[in-house]
Amino acid sequence: MKLNASTAVLAGLVSLMTATPGYAENWVYVTEDKTTDGEGEPTYTRKFYIDADSLIKSETSIKIWHTYFTPDRRDSDGNPVLAERRRYFLFQYNCDENTRSILRYDRFEDIIPDFSVSWDSATQRTEGIVPGSVGEKIFQAACALR
Repeated sequence: MKLNASTAVLAGLVSLMTATPGYAENWVYVTEDKTTDGEGEPTYTRKFYIDADSLIKSETSIKIWHTYFTPDRRDSDGNPVLAERRRYFLFQYNCDENTRSILRYDRFEDIIPDFSVSWDSATQRTEGIVPGSVGEKIFQAACALR
C-alpha cells in the first residue's frame, strides 16, 4: 500500500500521540545540575522542568509532572548521544508538610516508550524534601503554582 505525504504525516502524528502519555506539555524551566564522574569532572548537564498545565490541586496536596533531559549527554568515548532519553515523573507534594510521594515514572528513548511504573496508595512512600537539593527546587516551583 502506497501512502501519500499527508497520509504518512497523519499516520506519524497518530503513532506519536499514542506512544506518549497525556502530559499537558507546558514545561516550565526550574533548574539544572551537572553530573560528575568518579573524579569530580562534569560529564553532562541535566535540565529540570515542571508541566504547569498538569497541576492538580486537592485540599492537602498537589500533583504535577516533571521531567529532565540531558542535552549534552555523551557516550564513554565522548561522542554525542543522539537519542534523547526522557524521564517523566508524576509526584504528589504536600506543600504544608514539605513531603512528596512518587506516583508514576515513564521513560522514553526518543519517542519510544522504554519503561513505565506506577505506585498505588499501598506502595507509595512519602519522603521529606531534602534541603538544598534539585528536588527542593522542583518542590518549591510546584508549590508556587498552587
